Amino acid sequence: MKRIFSAILACAAGLALAPAAHARITLDFDYSLDTGFFTSNPAAKTALERAATVYSDRLLDQFTDITPGNGNTWNTNFTNPSTGANTQIFNLTIPANSIKIYVGGANLGGALGQGGPGGFFSNQGDSTFVSNLLYRGQTGAADNPPSDFGKWGGTISFDKTVAWNFDLTAPAAGKNDFLTVATHELAHVLGFGTSDAWRAKLTPKAITSGTQYIGPFTGPKAMKLNNNTPVPLETPSGTNNAQHFQNSLQSTVGGVAQETLMDPDITTGTRKKITLLDWATLDDIGWDLARGGDATADGSVDFDDLAKLAQSYNVTDGQRRWSDGDFNYDGNVDFLDLSILAQNYNTTGVQGATAAPAGASADFTSDWAAAIANVPEPTTLALAGLLLIPALKRRRRAK
Repeated sequence: MKRIFSAILACAAGLALAPAAHARITLDFDYSLDTGFFTSNPAAKTALERAATVYSDRLLDQFTDITPGNGNTWNTNFTNPSTGANTQIFNLTIPANSIKIYVGGANLGGALGQGGPGGFFSNQGDSTFVSNLLYRGQTGAADNPPSDFGKWGGTISFDKTVAWNFDLTAPAAGKNDFLTVATHELAHVLGFGTSDAWRAKLTPKAITSGTQYIGPFTGPKAMKLNNNTPVPLETPSGTNNAQHFQNSLQSTVGGVAQETLMDPDITTGTRKKITLLDWATLDDIGWDLARGGDATADGSVDFDDLAKLAQSYNVTDGQRRWSDGDFNYDGNVDFLDLSILAQNYNTTGVQGATAAPAGASADFTSDWAAAIANVPEPTTLALAGLLLIPALKRRRRAK
């Protein structure tokens, strides 16, 4: 049985600031508008926070703060995640590199989740304050057409009437996987299917009520992964814009074929992870992604990243994260992840030592030497934020 995702959106437009240095993004969940869904299901909070790490572990963008005062004022405009009512909060303060997301549960009438970025109105203040409100310092967000995205935050509502699986270890038969839905809806908050940067890579179609945006998606990185052809999207209903990939569109996770995270639905009792095509599309709408091997997401692949990976090396519990060294999202840290790091080692920023970390196991030390030996010269083969390398093979040791 397939269950449906959907998305909601409130828009704003304006000016962008100059480029900024890399930094880690924080997804700040606000439960103050929840009317019982998360209180009744505390495991949902854990799963939601875990879904957030999929993005916070890898996004390098630096967002400016939104700090009202001294004549600078603004009012949020977003959909209450529990009631569906239009909601305003006056003079909300948003720290730098933080995205605020209001979450709750509601009866969504068939959709498992609805998510999207929030808007604002009644703003006034100096040019810096207004620019921070509009695009959080993201280069290209004010271009015509826009090539980047940055908002104060948004909202996600989860259907409170369905059977949910909140377990992080595996999906459950007959239940809808909360981790998958949360990861999907967070991508909508981050602009997938809901932003001007997304619509800039769709086709405008004149309709009676204005303009509708339909597929395919023409972002260059996504097209590269789709055999150099535009990526097919869902056929939107009514006057809606296309906000998802075509149903059942395939990509890969860890070299294994999987339905994309951002197609419009999921089969009950299954789990989906974010795929290469999902990441490529986020890259195309302006997000800066840590390259393969950058476990610390500081913009460099160096000894610090090697040390992080070493701590989880050969842990195959299916629960590893990017920050542990799981660069192909299969949930494990193994030789393939080590090879991805080796392909990008000593690229961008501070150069690291080429020896294995002190105290590393003999297996890790020998595998690191093998991974480095497999890297062609020079060892600065960047992946432009995507894991587009062939899987390096090795023989298994006898156990």
